[in-house]
Parts: sequence; structure tokens; C-alpha cells
Amino acid sequence: MSQSPSRRNVRTFGALHPAVYAALAASTLSIVAAIWVFFGHGLYSTVQLAVVTVFAVMFLATPLILSRLAGRRGAAPTLREWAEGELEIIDGSVEARHAIVMVLIAPMACLAGISIIGLMAWLVSIGAL
Repeated sequence: MSQSPSRRNVRTFGALHPAVYAALAASTLSIVAAIWVFFGHGLYSTVQLAVVTVFAVMFLATPLILSRLAGRRGAAPTLREWAEGELEIIDGSVEARHAIVMVLIAPMACLAGISIIGLMAWLVSIGAL
């Protein structure tokens, strides 16, 4: 993890930018869509994929519900302003643009991996490989 000492004259934020949450939600929905497209071909697999979809919906709904309960705290900065600042975490602070990478790297890697595996499985099933 890349920690930086607090820099002077840099805004510090206590939460992720809404655009980061939107990117996280989009990547999660893309993962579920890729799984359905590549692996949803049998009755038993459809039941399993329905369970995965329910877990994905719960994963997405929890932060949304918590943010709605917390209420608005003024106007949100632009993504550029937010990325130039620092994000306060439990161990100190980290540059906000590094926080974006830390939050999104796992879902994006999972999306790439499941897409490649699904594409390879599909190519094998049609006899192309």
C-alpha cells in the first residue's frame, strides 16, 4: 500500500468519490453479465448463477443503502478535485488517485479473468481450439 505523509495545502477526504462507487458497481455488474453469458447454459448452472446474482446485488445494495442513510454532506467535489487530494484511511492517508487503483484493481482483474476464461471455454465448445 502506498502511503504518503500528509502534504500541505491538499484537501483530505473521508470517503470515496461517487464516480469510484459507480465504477465499482459497473465492474461488478459486468462480471455478473459475463458469467451469465459464458456459463449460463444448464438448469443447474442457472440456479448457481442466480445465487451469484443475489450476492452481487447485496454487494451493490449495501453501500448504496448506507450512503442514503448517511445523507448529503454538501456538494461533492469533481472527480479531478477529489483525485488530486488525499483519502483518509485507518492507517493514515493515501493519495486519492492511488485509492482509486486500490479499490478497482481486484474487480477489473476479475472481470478480465472471467472474460478470458469464458471466451476460451466458448472457443473450445465450438471446436475452434
